[in-house]
Amino acid sequence: MTNLFVFSVLLISVLFLAGCASSGILKSSPDRNKLPEGPEIVVTSNATEVSSLTWYTGTRLDYPSDGNTYVVVNVKIENHGYETFRLWSPGFRLIHNGLAYSPEASNQFLLKDTLPSNTDILDGGLLSGNIVFEVPSNLSGYDIRYSAEQGDYNIVYR
Repeated sequence: MTNLFVFSVLLISVLFLAGCASSGILKSSPDRNKLPEGPEIVVTSNATEVSSLTWYTGTRLDYPSDGNTYVVVNVKIENHGYETFRLWSPGFRLIHNGLAYSPEASNQFLLKDTLPSNTDILDGGLLSGNIVFEVPSNLSGYDIRYSAEQGDYNIVYR
């Protein structure tokens, strides 16, 4: 009798869960490791404000103009599915309050880990490095965006 009762409870539980799953009541959580539906370029960035830049040789400091600060952005670009993706580092912009700031070209080569420009990232490839922006000191809450020089790419920011 006990075995019949346990079997009945298990059968009812399985049928209930099957019904919930098919009706959408029971949903699985999204899999963050799931491969993308199509090709994409993944851009991850981390920004740090600094009051001066030390040259890669360690022999000289560079300072922003009065009222400005430097924002050093470490960028990682991954190519998932495109045969090739041409990176043009001046294509990055720091966006704040409807304004787009370009990288500070004169200071790009001061850093040891500068993001290379005009580099092809092949499918499965990854490239990372730093970009420098000189912006007003009072900025906060900005985004980093990229505009491809050529081609139409699905760019995902994380």
